[in-house]
Amino acid sequence: MSSANLIRLGGLATILAGASVITTTVVAFVVPMGSTNTAEEFVTSGYAWLIWSLVVGFILLQIGLVTMYAERLEAMGVIGLVGFVVAFFSTAMTLGYGLALTLVVPAVAGVTPTDSSVPSCVAVY
Repeated sequence: MSSANLIRLGGLATILAGASVITTTVVAFVVPMGSTNTAEEFVTSGYAWLIWSLVVGFILLQIGLVTMYAERLEAMGVIGLVGFVVAFFSTAMTLGYGLALTLVVPAVAGVTPTDSSVPSCVAVY
């Protein structure tokens, strides 16, 4: 595959990432999850779809960042390298946060103790 086609695919990945992140964010604010209990909200399928679409969007954004930087490597210089590294690692940290929301939070929310099973001294905190 030629480098021009790889750059085009990277541009497509960036466009899809932007569409995914914007759509997911708008849907998260507009559509209510349907539960007043936060622990129940984290184990619903709607929550899983929203967070997984964000994770996929951030993965596509990582691919897009690499292809955009690779295309303009010589023209960017040192300042471009610093900007790319900052953007790449901040997106990677956001992706890690999304993966934690996707995998860890529903697992913890599924085993949340009720107030009757927790000693009263612990339930206060």
